[in-house]
Amino acid sequence: MKVEILNQPNTAIAHIQLEIDEEIVAQAGSVMIMSDQLKINTMMQRGSEKIADNKKNNAKNTSKEKFLFLNSFKAKETEGEIYLAPPLIGEIFVHTMSKYKLIVRINAYLASSSKIEIFSGFDKFKSLFSNESNSWLSLVGEGKVLMSAFGRVTEIDVDGEYIINLENVIAFENSLNFKLIPSQSIWFQSLVSHKESLCHFKGKGKVVCQTHRTKPFTQILRSELS
Repeated sequence: MKVEILNQPNTAIAHIQLEIDEEIVAQAGSVMIMSDQLKINTMMQRGSEKIADNKKNNAKNTSKEKFLFLNSFKAKETEGEIYLAPPLIGEIFVHTMSKYKLIVRINAYLASSSKIEIFSGFDKFKSLFSNESNSWLSLVGEGKVLMSAFGRVTEIDVDGEYIINLENVIAFENSLNFKLIPSQSIWFQSLVSHKESLCHFKGKGKVVCQTHRTKPFTQILRSELS
């Protein structure tokens, strides 16, 4: 599988060439152009999302099913090619998996080699964030992963300790230990608002970050449109 990223950095698209019997899995709706001889299959990943129900002052958590639709494209009898475009304007980053599990934000996942297994959610987030776990994918295996960023991409080789705004993180290797910095701390309050989440990463591994965040961007758009 040969991957070429075109139009970097602002309006990137991925051009992928598949040899005979090669297959790639991509986020549904990301295909811009493809060879007509590629075989297509659709699959679904199922997860759940916790929702707070405060009716009648009886606060409780309920679950809502959350689905991720993926398409696989395979070159059967001849070679083929496909062009993928992310929903947001920015760079596309190609990561090669070999040793560690990769945790990828759902909105940043674009495509991956078919040999990589994809699981919905990330259990380690459940004790830290009430609704954050199912906003991520757990990827296991060997091959290439394509991720899209809102803005530019910064890859950090952590060998020690880093503090990173979680909204800027689009992927990280599971070799890293992490913990949430309490919003009550004076240090936290001097830097960011209570609506943001700072994570303390420790160990050795890679973290992939995007320069822009979708929540502030959508808030600006809403204020301008109103």
